Amino acid sequence: MDTLLNLLDTAKSYSNWYRYMAYYYIGYTIHELRVPAPSKHESKKLGAIKRNDISLIKEKVYSGEWKVDDVVSINNMSTMIHEAVVMDRRDIFDFLIRQGADPNTRDRNGMTPLLKAAALGRLHMVEGLIRIGVNPHQRDPHGFTPLSKAKLHEEWKAAELLEGQVFAGKGTSRWIWPPDV
Repeated sequence: MDTLLNLLDTAKSYSNWYRYMAYYYIGYTIHELRVPAPSKHESKKLGAIKRNDISLIKEKVYSGEWKVDDVVSINNMSTMIHEAVVMDRRDIFDFLIRQGADPNTRDRNGMTPLLKAAALGRLHMVEGLIRIGVNPHQRDPHGFTPLSKAKLHEEWKAAELLEGQVFAGKGTSRWIWPPDV
């Protein structure tokens, strides 16, 4: 009986492994394939954000070649708005917001643009995200709110902005990649 249970357990672990690999390589939901090691490849979108090339981004978005919610980094599954916040690209951030980029999208680590902006002290971006109705009480996978992130990283002006915010909208949070994988 023990041998049968052991065999069943082994078969179950193999099936879980194959299911995980199939989901990892085939079951991707957004635009790019997930890789097991950090990629040395830099996408054209990420390069344009790094160079602060707003004219190229506008040209590609207006032509329909790029979408504002496209994934730009395979490593952390972040979108253009995430990278604009991290690199402090205000013009690109404003353009993406005006074009309808989803401000509630989470990257692989469960971070939204508001959580990143609060942690990095990007006041302009925090104000812009709150102005368009992003929930200031959203939480990351560890339970931190944007206010607690700002205080944790000693960004006092961002914490001041977030302190008295009341959420009036009803934004849903969409994970690009589930955190439990």
